[in-house]
Amino acid sequence: MNTKVRNYPALFHNFRRRVFLNYEKYGYDKTYDFIQNSGVPAHIKAGLKAEVLFYDRFFKKLKLEPLLDARVKADFSGDKSGKFVNFDVTTNVKYKDIDDYLDVVQKRGKPYEIVLVDLKNEDFEFFPLKFPICPKCGKFSHYIIYLDPPSTTFYQAMYTSDGQTLVQYCGKCKYFKNIDAYTYEVRSVNLTIETLASETDVDGSRRYSNSEIQKVIDSESISIRKFFEKTSNFIVSGVAENDYVITDPRDGDGYYSGLLHWKHPLAHDLSKYIDIYSGMPEIPAHAAKQMFDDFKCKLCGNTSMRFNSKKKTLTCRRCGLIYDVSGVIHTHGYEVKRVEKPK
Repeated sequence: MNTKVRNYPALFHNFRRRVFLNYEKYGYDKTYDFIQNSGVPAHIKAGLKAEVLFYDRFFKKLKLEPLLDARVKADFSGDKSGKFVNFDVTTNVKYKDIDDYLDVVQKRGKPYEIVLVDLKNEDFEFFPLKFPICPKCGKFSHYIIYLDPPSTTFYQAMYTSDGQTLVQYCGKCKYFKNIDAYTYEVRSVNLTIETLASETDVDGSRRYSNSEIQKVIDSESISIRKFFEKTSNFIVSGVAENDYVITDPRDGDGYYSGLLHWKHPLAHDLSKYIDIYSGMPEIPAHAAKQMFDDFKCKLCGNTSMRFNSKKKTLTCRRCGLIYDVSGVIHTHGYEVKRVEKPK
Protein backbone atom coordinates (compact mmCIF):
# COMPACT_ATOMS: atom_id res chain seq x y z
CA MET A 1 0.00 0.00 0.00
CA ASN A 2 1.42 3.33 -1.09
CA THR A 3 0.62 5.93 1.55
CA LYS A 4 1.70 9.48 0.82
CA VAL A 5 2.16 11.63 3.86
CA ARG A 6 3.36 15.20 3.98
CA ASN A 7 5.72 16.11 6.77
CA TYR A 8 3.09 17.86 8.87
CA PRO A 9 2.93 16.85 12.57
CA ALA A 10 -0.75 15.85 12.59
CA LEU A 11 -0.49 13.75 9.41
CA PHE A 12 2.77 12.20 10.56
CA HIS A 13 1.34 11.08 13.90
CA ASN A 14 -1.76 9.75 12.16
CA PHE A 15 0.47 7.64 9.91
CA ARG A 16 2.53 6.55 12.95
CA ARG A 17 -0.66 5.23 14.60
CA ARG A 18 -1.34 3.16 11.50
CA VAL A 19 2.21 1.77 11.63
CA PHE A 20 1.75 0.41 15.15
CA LEU A 21 -1.77 -0.87 14.44
CA ASN A 22 -0.19 -2.70 11.53
CA TYR A 23 2.48 -4.12 13.86
CA GLU A 24 -0.13 -5.43 16.32
CA LYS A 25 -1.93 -7.23 13.48
CA TYR A 26 0.91 -8.49 11.28
CA GLY A 27 4.19 -8.30 13.23
CA TYR A 28 7.59 -6.82 12.48
CA ASP A 29 8.38 -8.02 8.93
CA LYS A 30 5.13 -6.90 7.33
CA THR A 31 5.21 -3.60 9.20
CA TYR A 32 8.74 -3.00 7.94
CA ASP A 33 7.51 -3.59 4.37
CA PHE A 34 4.52 -1.32 5.02
CA ILE A 35 6.86 1.54 5.95
CA GLN A 36 9.29 0.78 3.11
CA ASN A 37 6.53 0.84 0.47
CA SER A 38 4.90 3.99 1.78
CA GLY A 39 5.33 7.37 0.15
CA VAL A 40 6.78 9.11 3.19
CA PRO A 41 10.14 10.91 2.92
CA ALA A 42 13.28 8.85 3.50
CA HIS A 43 14.14 10.43 6.87
CA ILE A 44 10.65 9.61 8.21
CA LYS A 45 10.96 6.05 6.94
CA ALA A 46 14.26 5.66 8.80
CA GLY A 47 12.79 7.07 12.02
CA LEU A 48 9.73 4.81 11.94
CA LYS A 49 11.82 1.75 11.09
CA ALA A 50 13.99 2.53 14.12
CA GLU A 51 10.94 2.88 16.37
CA VAL A 52 9.42 -0.39 15.20
CA LEU A 53 12.75 -2.23 15.54
CA PHE A 54 13.23 -0.88 19.08
CA TYR A 55 9.66 -1.80 20.00
CA ASP A 56 10.01 -5.29 18.54
CA ARG A 57 13.26 -5.98 20.45
CA PHE A 58 12.36 -4.43 23.81
CA PHE A 59 8.57 -4.31 24.26
CA LYS A 60 8.57 -7.31 26.62
CA LYS A 61 11.78 -6.51 28.52
CA LEU A 62 10.89 -2.83 29.06
CA LYS A 63 7.09 -3.21 29.00
CA LEU A 64 6.90 -0.64 26.22
CA GLU A 65 3.81 1.31 25.28
CA PRO A 66 3.82 3.54 22.18
CA LEU A 67 3.06 7.18 23.02
CA LEU A 68 0.73 8.40 20.30
CA ASP A 69 0.16 11.92 21.65
CA ALA A 70 1.91 14.39 19.34
CA ARG A 71 2.51 16.76 22.28
CA VAL A 72 4.69 14.28 24.18
CA LYS A 73 8.45 14.51 23.55
CA ALA A 74 8.90 10.74 23.62
CA ASP A 75 8.07 7.76 21.45
CA PHE A 76 7.49 5.15 24.17
CA SER A 77 6.95 4.78 27.89
CA GLY A 78 8.29 1.77 29.71
CA ASP A 79 9.56 0.21 32.90
CA LYS A 80 13.31 0.09 33.49
CA SER A 81 14.54 -1.37 36.77
CA GLY A 82 11.15 -0.72 38.36
CA LYS A 83 11.03 2.95 37.29
CA PHE A 84 8.76 4.63 34.76
CA VAL A 85 10.91 5.94 31.87
CA ASN A 86 10.15 7.75 28.62
CA PHE A 87 12.15 6.72 25.56
CA ASP A 88 12.83 8.90 22.53
CA VAL A 89 14.17 6.91 19.55
CA THR A 90 16.51 8.35 16.90
CA THR A 91 18.91 7.24 14.20
CA ASN A 92 21.11 10.35 14.60
CA VAL A 93 21.83 12.08 17.93
CA LYS A 94 23.33 15.04 16.05
CA TYR A 95 19.85 16.53 15.79
CA LYS A 96 18.91 15.98 19.44
CA ASP A 97 19.19 19.00 21.76
CA ILE A 98 19.11 17.85 25.38
CA ASP A 99 17.74 21.22 26.50
CA ASP A 100 14.54 20.48 24.56
CA TYR A 101 13.79 17.92 27.28
CA LEU A 102 14.66 20.20 30.19
CA ASP A 103 11.11 21.12 31.19
CA VAL A 104 9.74 17.59 31.26
CA VAL A 105 12.80 16.27 33.07
CA GLN A 106 13.12 19.10 35.60
CA LYS A 107 9.56 20.30 36.16
CA ARG A 108 7.67 17.02 35.76
CA GLY A 109 10.42 14.82 37.16
CA LYS A 110 10.08 12.25 34.41
CA PRO A 111 13.19 10.17 33.58
CA TYR A 112 14.03 10.32 29.88
CA GLU A 113 16.39 8.27 27.76
CA ILE A 114 17.38 8.86 24.16
CA VAL A 115 17.87 5.61 22.26
CA LEU A 116 20.25 5.62 19.30
CA VAL A 117 19.34 2.90 16.80
CA ASP A 118 21.77 1.54 14.23
CA LEU A 119 19.40 0.09 11.61
CA LYS A 120 22.13 -1.61 9.60
CA ASN A 121 23.60 -3.58 12.53
CA GLU A 122 20.44 -3.56 14.67
CA ASP A 123 22.37 -2.10 17.62
CA PHE A 124 20.94 0.08 20.38
CA GLU A 125 22.62 2.62 22.65
CA PHE A 126 20.78 4.18 25.59
CA PHE A 127 21.56 7.71 26.80
CA PRO A 128 19.85 8.64 30.09
CA LEU A 129 19.25 12.39 30.42
CA LYS A 130 20.84 12.63 33.85
CA PHE A 131 23.03 15.65 33.17
CA PRO A 132 23.34 18.19 36.03
CA ILE A 133 21.35 21.42 35.87
CA CYS A 134 23.50 24.53 35.71
CA PRO A 135 22.71 26.74 38.74
CA LYS A 136 23.66 29.85 36.76
CA CYS A 137 21.69 29.61 33.51
CA GLY A 138 19.30 26.75 34.31
CA LYS A 139 20.28 24.63 31.30
CA PHE A 140 21.84 21.19 31.24
CA SER A 141 25.54 21.21 32.09
CA HIS A 142 28.11 18.40 32.22
CA TYR A 143 30.47 16.48 34.44
CA ILE A 144 33.99 16.42 32.99
CA ILE A 145 36.93 14.42 34.30
CA TYR A 146 40.09 16.49 34.05
CA LEU A 147 43.51 14.84 34.03
CA ASP A 148 46.16 16.86 35.86
CA PRO A 149 49.63 17.06 34.26
CA PRO A 150 51.76 13.93 34.78
CA SER A 151 54.62 13.96 37.26
CA THR A 152 58.09 13.80 35.67
CA THR A 153 60.06 13.06 38.84
CA PHE A 154 60.53 9.43 37.83
CA TYR A 155 60.72 8.08 34.32
CA GLN A 156 57.91 5.57 34.90
CA ALA A 157 55.63 8.42 36.00
CA MET A 158 56.18 10.55 32.89
CA TYR A 159 53.20 9.03 31.10
CA THR A 160 50.90 9.00 34.13
CA SER A 161 48.47 11.56 35.48
CA ASP A 162 48.51 11.11 39.25
CA GLY A 163 45.73 13.60 39.96
CA GLN A 164 42.25 14.05 38.47
CA THR A 165 39.45 16.53 39.07
CA LEU A 166 35.75 15.98 38.44
CA VAL A 167 34.29 19.32 37.31
CA GLN A 168 30.76 20.47 36.61
CA TYR A 169 30.98 22.69 33.54
CA CYS A 170 28.37 24.51 31.48
CA GLY A 171 29.21 24.97 27.82
CA LYS A 172 26.63 27.75 27.48
CA CYS A 173 27.44 30.19 30.30
CA LYS A 174 30.92 28.78 31.25
CA TYR A 175 29.88 28.08 34.85
CA PHE A 176 32.17 25.60 36.58
CA LYS A 177 32.49 23.95 39.95
CA ASN A 178 34.99 21.41 41.26
CA ILE A 179 33.02 18.37 42.42
CA ASP A 180 35.65 15.88 43.56
CA ALA A 181 39.37 15.12 43.34
CA TYR A 182 41.13 11.80 42.84
CA THR A 183 44.69 10.51 43.01
CA TYR A 184 44.59 7.51 40.69
CA GLU A 185 47.37 6.73 38.24
CA VAL A 186 45.88 7.28 34.80
CA ARG A 187 47.76 7.15 31.52
CA SER A 188 48.11 10.63 29.99
CA VAL A 189 46.26 10.79 26.68
CA ASN A 190 48.31 13.83 25.62
CA LEU A 191 51.54 11.89 25.93
CA THR A 192 50.03 8.93 24.09
CA ILE A 193 49.24 11.27 21.21
CA GLU A 194 52.77 12.73 21.24
CA THR A 195 54.33 9.27 21.26
CA LEU A 196 52.25 7.92 18.37
CA ALA A 197 52.63 11.10 16.31
CA SER A 198 56.43 11.05 16.66
CA GLU A 199 56.97 7.41 15.67
CA THR A 200 58.29 6.85 12.15
CA ASP A 201 59.04 3.90 9.90
CA VAL A 202 62.48 3.16 8.45
CA ASP A 203 61.73 5.34 5.41
CA GLY A 204 60.99 8.32 7.65
CA SER A 205 57.24 8.33 7.06
CA ARG A 206 54.77 8.51 9.91
CA ARG A 207 53.96 5.10 11.34
CA TYR A 208 50.41 5.99 12.38
CA SER A 209 47.82 7.99 10.45
CA ASN A 210 45.60 10.60 12.08
CA SER A 211 42.64 8.22 11.96
CA GLU A 212 44.66 5.47 13.66
CA ILE A 213 45.77 7.88 16.38
CA GLN A 214 42.18 9.04 16.84
CA LYS A 215 41.06 5.45 17.43
CA VAL A 216 43.61 5.14 20.23
CA ILE A 217 42.48 8.47 21.70
CA ASP A 218 38.84 7.32 21.66
CA SER A 219 39.69 3.94 23.16
CA GLU A 220 41.77 5.36 26.04
CA SER A 221 39.34 8.20 26.72
CA ILE A 222 36.30 5.93 26.83
CA SER A 223 38.10 3.61 29.26
CA ILE A 224 38.88 6.61 31.49
CA ARG A 225 35.27 7.81 31.23
CA LYS A 226 33.85 4.41 32.21
CA PHE A 227 36.20 4.11 35.20
CA PHE A 228 35.28 7.52 36.62
CA GLU A 229 31.57 7.02 35.94
CA LYS A 230 31.75 3.90 38.08
CA THR A 231 33.84 5.71 40.71
CA SER A 232 31.72 8.86 40.91
CA ASN A 233 28.24 7.49 40.06
CA PHE A 234 27.83 10.45 37.68
CA ILE A 235 27.43 10.48 33.90
CA VAL A 236 30.76 11.83 32.63
CA SER A 237 30.35 13.94 29.49
CA GLY A 238 34.00 14.61 28.74
CA VAL A 239 37.63 13.65 29.29
CA ALA A 240 39.96 16.67 29.26
CA GLU A 241 43.63 17.42 29.72
CA ASN A 242 45.85 20.53 29.68
CA ASP A 243 46.91 21.90 26.32
CA TYR A 244 48.63 25.09 25.18
CA VAL A 245 46.75 27.07 22.52
CA ILE A 246 49.04 29.26 20.41
CA THR A 247 47.46 32.57 19.39
CA ASP A 248 50.58 34.17 17.91
CA PRO A 249 52.91 31.78 15.98
CA ARG A 250 55.57 34.50 15.76
CA ASP A 251 56.49 34.40 19.44
CA GLY A 252 54.54 31.39 20.72
CA ASP A 253 52.13 33.57 22.68
CA GLY A 254 48.90 31.87 23.70
CA TYR A 255 47.12 30.44 26.68
CA TYR A 256 46.58 27.16 28.49
CA SER A 257 43.17 25.55 28.24
CA GLY A 258 41.46 22.20 28.52
CA LEU A 259 41.57 19.96 25.45
CA LEU A 260 38.63 17.57 25.22
CA HIS A 261 39.88 14.17 24.10
CA TRP A 262 36.35 12.75 24.14
CA LYS A 263 32.86 14.12 24.71
CA HIS A 264 29.41 12.61 25.17
CA PRO A 265 27.49 12.20 21.88
CA LEU A 266 24.78 14.52 23.24
CA ALA A 267 27.16 17.20 24.57
CA HIS A 268 26.85 19.41 21.50
CA ASP A 269 27.54 22.53 23.58
CA LEU A 270 31.06 21.40 24.49
CA SER A 271 33.70 22.69 22.08
CA LYS A 272 37.15 21.20 21.48
CA TYR A 273 38.65 23.52 24.10
CA ILE A 274 37.06 24.45 27.41
CA ASP A 275 38.04 27.30 29.74
CA ILE A 276 39.50 25.05 32.42
CA TYR A 277 43.16 24.53 33.24
CA SER A 278 44.28 21.74 35.55
CA GLY A 279 40.87 21.65 37.19
CA MET A 280 40.76 25.44 37.64
CA PRO A 281 39.51 28.25 35.38
CA GLU A 282 42.00 29.68 32.92
CA ILE A 283 41.38 33.11 31.47
CA PRO A 284 41.95 33.30 27.69
CA ALA A 285 44.61 35.77 26.58
CA HIS A 286 42.14 38.29 25.13
CA ALA A 287 40.16 38.40 28.39
CA ALA A 288 43.31 38.68 30.53
CA LYS A 289 44.54 41.64 28.47
CA GLN A 290 41.35 43.55 29.26
CA MET A 291 42.06 43.13 32.98
CA PHE A 292 45.26 45.19 32.64
CA ASP A 293 43.77 48.13 30.73
CA ASP A 294 44.13 50.43 33.75
CA PHE A 295 47.52 49.06 34.89
CA LYS A 296 50.27 51.70 35.21
CA CYS A 297 53.98 50.99 35.20
CA LYS A 298 55.41 51.74 38.63
CA LEU A 299 58.65 53.02 37.11
CA CYS A 300 57.52 55.36 34.34
CA GLY A 301 53.72 55.57 34.70
CA ASN A 302 53.09 54.24 31.20
CA THR A 303 49.78 52.38 30.64
CA SER A 304 50.76 50.57 27.44
CA MET A 305 51.67 47.02 28.51
CA ARG A 306 52.42 43.79 26.61
CA PHE A 307 50.81 40.70 28.14
CA ASN A 308 52.52 37.33 27.62
CA SER A 309 49.96 34.65 28.50
CA LYS A 310 52.53 31.85 28.29
CA LYS A 311 54.88 33.38 30.87
CA LYS A 312 52.06 35.27 32.64
CA THR A 313 54.00 38.54 32.59
CA LEU A 314 53.37 42.17 31.75
CA THR A 315 56.10 44.16 30.03
CA CYS A 316 56.04 47.94 29.91
CA ARG A 317 56.32 49.02 26.28
CA ARG A 318 58.15 52.22 27.27
CA CYS A 319 60.78 51.24 29.86
CA GLY A 320 60.79 47.44 29.59
CA LEU A 321 59.97 46.72 33.26
CA ILE A 322 58.58 43.18 33.61
CA TYR A 323 55.80 42.27 36.06
CA ASP A 324 54.92 38.71 37.13
CA VAL A 325 51.10 38.50 37.15
CA SER A 326 50.75 34.71 37.27
CA GLY A 327 48.06 35.09 39.94
CA VAL A 328 45.67 35.88 37.09
CA ILE A 329 45.37 32.18 36.25
CA HIS A 330 43.36 31.07 39.24
CA THR A 331 42.02 34.22 40.90
CA HIS A 332 40.22 36.04 38.06
CA GLY A 333 42.05 39.09 39.35
CA TYR A 334 45.72 39.90 39.31
CA GLU A 335 48.50 40.50 41.80
CA VAL A 336 52.07 41.50 41.05
CA LYS A 337 54.34 38.82 42.47
CA ARG A 338 57.71 39.95 41.13
CA VAL A 339 59.20 42.93 39.37
CA GLU A 340 62.23 42.57 37.14
CA LYS A 341 64.17 45.62 36.07
CA PRO A 342 64.85 45.99 32.37
CA LYS A 343 68.25 44.75 31.23
